[in-house]
Amino acid sequence: FRSNLPKTHLMLGYVYIPAVLIVAPISMVFAQIGAKLSHTMNVKILKTIFGVLLIGISMKIFFFDFIFS
Repeated sequence: FRSNLPKTHLMLGYVYIPAVLIVAPISMVFAQIGAKLSHTMNVKILKTIFGVLLIGISMKIFFFDFIFS
């Protein structure tokens, strides 16, 4: 098995360590903010936002991954 990955000391397999060090703490902070925000929102509005998000993602996958590729 041969990998096309660049040989660098900043990678651990397929994981780029500087990206993990940046993304992980930011995700932890915004997960707490999102949890607090979701508990203060109206349930109907939250379900509507989530539904629109799912429809948008599914349309993106369908049109740009299946049709145009």
